[in-house]
Amino acid sequence: MTEPEAKRAKLETDDGAAGYLAKHEITIHEEGAPPPCLTLATAPFPAPLVKLLSSQGFSSPSPVQAATWPIAVSGRDVLAIAKTGSGKTLGFLLPVLKRRQPSVRPTHVAPIWLPFGLDDLIRALSPVIDVTSKSLSRKGLLSLL
Repeated sequence: MTEPEAKRAKLETDDGAAGYLAKHEITIHEEGAPPPCLTLATAPFPAPLVKLLSSQGFSSPSPVQAATWPIAVSGRDVLAIAKTGSGKTLGFLLPVLKRRQPSVRPTHVAPIWLPFGLDDLIRALSPVIDVTSKSLSRKGLLSLL
């Protein structure tokens, strides 16, 4: 690990993560949950996907993405409440797609989606997820997962 990578890893696991969560008013209720990924380079996705995100103008994960990606990819349940346009769709969609890969072995087994009592929410979000996933597919993103 290079010196910059070591500094970044320390930042994300120590006070840097706690400060980031406090600054963005993010609360994680589960002890032992993975720390947020504060940079795209430390996002829990394959390097080609990170490169594609960077090429599409993503400079860093939004706060909701930084907090949800590591948790969701590890197989834990996530509930995120954030404003429209905050990055929630990619915050949930990319980990779901990554978890569908046969090589991904979650450390904590949890359902990807719990539809119980969420019919209205699912109907409301379906068009957003459909448009987002089609856009990602056109850009070659889905082929990288």
